[in-house]
Formats: sequence, C-alpha cells, structure tokens
Amino acid sequence: MSKPRNVADLVERLSHYTYGESYRAGLKPAQWSALRYFSSANRFSKTTSALARYQGTTLGASSQTIGALVDKRLLKRTRDTIDKRRHHLSLTAKATKLIDADPMRSLVAAAFELEVEEREAIGEGLAKMLANLVRRKGGSVFGYCDDCRFLRCERRPGGEDSYRCAQADQELAAEDLDKVCINYGPPVSVE
Repeated sequence: MSKPRNVADLVERLSHYTYGESYRAGLKPAQWSALRYFSSANRFSKTTSALARYQGTTLGASSQTIGALVDKRLLKRTRDTIDKRRHHLSLTAKATKLIDADPMRSLVAAAFELEVEEREAIGEGLAKMLANLVRRKGGSVFGYCDDCRFLRCERRPGGEDSYRCAQADQELAAEDLDKVCINYGPPVSVE
C-alpha cells in the first residue's frame, strides 16, 4: 500500500466521500470548505485572497464562493480600518451553528478510530505531501502560529505570556496560536 499511486488513490477516495456528503444545508462543497477555513483562520488570514491561496484556487473562484456565503448570511464582510480596499470576513452566528453539523465530521470520526501513532504518522505524511504539492505549484504554505518560526513569546511578570508575530509585526492573543495563518513560516530545521 505504500506505492505513491496507491497513497494518492486513497487521498482521492477520502476526498470524494467527504465531497459527496458536502451537498447539505443548501451549500456546495466549496462553500463548506470556505466556512471551515474561516472558522479556523486567524485575523490575518480572513480575506478573499488568503482563502484563494489556502485552497490553491483563483481569486475569482474564491470571490464567487464568498459572495454566495455573504448572500446566505453565513459570512460577514468588514472593511479593513487601515487599507479600505481590503475586507475581512467572519462567520455569522448562523454559520457557527452550521459548522457544528459539518459533513466532514464523518471523516474526523474515521480518523478518531485510528491509534494515536497512526494518526500522527498519517498527519505527518499528508503534511509532507501537501507541502511538496504546494512547492511544485508555487502556492502558499499555511500553518499554525504555535508551530511558526515567526512566533515570539515573552514571559511577563505574573506568569502570563505575551505573543507577537514577527512577520506581521503584530501582537497575538493566546487563542490565535491554534489558528491557520497566511504568514506562517515552517520552523527552520537545524541539521
């Protein structure tokens, strides 16, 4: 089962199962995917262009998906206070409730049935596959702040830590650390 073609076939089949279940609640698979993205993205990454880069699609395709979600009152657009041409997107209360019924829950449940070691190995392998694909296509690597080389942490008196993104030169809240970020930089390996 370790032949590259077999691995790619398994990934495709898993995708099709999730895709097939993603015609729910009046949404299409691309719309579910966008809702998932915006529910897990940090404030730097809640834009149309970030969604396009994350999914490896065009800006036009992302704009169309977002427009449909705004029309359905599942996403809210807020104009950036500094750059008036840019909008930030956030889930509405209606979308937050809908995410609880995400069709991807069946895939999560299937992953939960694996042993921890199996999940870790599969997760690492899939992350490498995605990184290779993104590199070949010239896409953007996204990741989580808590694993990013740009994360700076300072101990404050009293024991509470302060976080900062060196890439964006912005303060981070503790809850930002487990969010997907467009400014992510993989840790530099020391060999």
